[in-house]
Parts: sequence; C-alpha cells; structure tokens
Amino acid sequence: MADLIEEEAGMVDITLRTIGPSPPSRLRVPSALKVKELRKLIAGTSQLPPENMRLVFRGNVLHDSENGDDLLVKLHDEGTVIVATKPNPPAKHIQDSFDDEDGEDLVSFK
Repeated sequence: MADLIEEEAGMVDITLRTIGPSPPSRLRVPSALKVKELRKLIAGTSQLPPENMRLVFRGNVLHDSENGDDLLVKLHDEGTVIVATKPNPPAKHIQDSFDDEDGEDLVSFK
C-alpha cells in the first residue's frame, strides 16, 4: 500500500485543450517529465501526430530540446496544456487544380 501512495505522489492530472471543436480531455502524467515524453503521451491518447504538435503551458511554447539538451517540464495538478496541431496539407488532387488555372480567375481589388 505504501508503494502505491509513493507512486501516486509523483503523478498529476492535467487538462488537454485541443484547438478546434474537440472537447477538453484529462490525462494523468508524472509531475516532472521531458517535453518529448509528454508529447508522446498526448499523441498516444489523442491520435495526433507528435511531430505536428505544438504544446503551450502557462503561456509558453514547450520545446523538446535546447542546445541539444532535452528540456524538462514540471506540471502541477489541475494544470492545463494547450495542444495546437499543424493542419495537413491539401490533398494532391486539390493542389494540382490550383496549378492548372494559371490565375485566370483571380479576383483583383482596386
């Protein structure tokens, strides 16, 4: 029982707010972990690609590393992490249709 309490002491519940129409979700994580590990945990629960994620905590963008060193983030119980994702590029057939028009139907403003 004491081992369980010690394990739980290092864990916190955070709220993940994804930009877009999805509702906030909760995630239980260690209170101190590398940003890269946090990104992988979020990717595992949200099905978002980790390489397209930008994480914001307390108004600061979280970077995986600085000068080659992995960065550590200390999270607090009930903290909120905002998850922004880079949108996927348009489908190939849509990109091709833009190239075919040669700008003939461009709208110009005077």
